Amino acid sequence: MIRLRDIRPEDRLLIKQMLKSTRHFTGTEIETALELVDAFIQKTDLSYQFIVAENTGGDFVGYGCWGQAPFTYGTYNIYWIAVSPESQKKGVGSKILSYMETQIMNAHGRLILIETSSSKAYRDARAFYEKKGYTMESRIRDFYKPKDDRYIYVKRFDVFY
Repeated sequence: MIRLRDIRPEDRLLIKQMLKSTRHFTGTEIETALELVDAFIQKTDLSYQFIVAENTGGDFVGYGCWGQAPFTYGTYNIYWIAVSPESQKKGVGSKILSYMETQIMNAHGRLILIETSSSKAYRDARAFYEKKGYTMESRIRDFYKPKDDRYIYVKRFDVFY
């Protein structure tokens, strides 16, 4: 059983350890993730939202980060979904994503964007997004480096105002 809760200051170290343990993220990516956590915890930038996942034993197993895209009406970015290696493929990512989507819909979100890499390391992430109803809408070749493209996945919601 997975329980979701709000992020706490002590989660910063757990997030850092987990991101390193997945071996998917570069040092710069990890630093960026932690900068967002710091800004939220220190209340210097509340445009990012966070959710943390714990297992039944209370162990940290993953987290998600999302926020409204600046200068848009109802467009949101999902910046991070990360799950500890031992908890992957057990529904943790699905629970985190479902929670974020619900929060976005409750905020009258109409469009969700998720950016990812074309590299082999992100193959499972791309398959996950596609399984969850996201479509790859944009591809920028050689964006991250030669032969590593930027993919932008999109999910739309019918919202009537």
